[in-house]
Amino acid sequence: PGKGVPKKRPVRHEASWAAAKSLLLRKADRLPLYALQSTENGRFVDVDPPPDKFALFAHADSTSLSLSSVFALPSSGRGNLISLGTEAFVSLCQDNVGLEWAACTATPPILKAPRAIEPSLASAHHRKLLVHLPYSGSALSMQKVAAFELVRLSRT
Repeated sequence: PGKGVPKKRPVRHEASWAAAKSLLLRKADRLPLYALQSTENGRFVDVDPPPDKFALFAHADSTSLSLSSVFALPSSGRGNLISLGTEAFVSLCQDNVGLEWAACTATPPILKAPRAIEPSLASAHHRKLLVHLPYSGSALSMQKVAAFELVRLSRT
């Protein structure tokens, strides 16, 4: 009965990651949606997926709303921010150029010096989407990174 090619089962880590991402998206679906608007320049904060120039890092340069500028957050305005554009938690990271702190949706927070490796291999030198909170009970203080206003969006 089993003469075909056996189905490739996801490795345990991939299954765990997929389950965590699914749980994260279900949580985001129950939360109010917001856009973040910079008080410095009035533009919207975006977090774009790769291969964007600023992939996984928040940047306030958008004049219009898109999925990359939508975030889920508890209605109290306090708690863990979820980026719908990258489908991941927002946390603090250091960029590997100027080593300044920035808001991002990736882990690890600090990258070591880049090395030449096979692009298909997992490595500590590549950022991965942050689907698990880095520490329990954490709430990012975005005011450490930038000043912005929350703009509540309606689900239609």
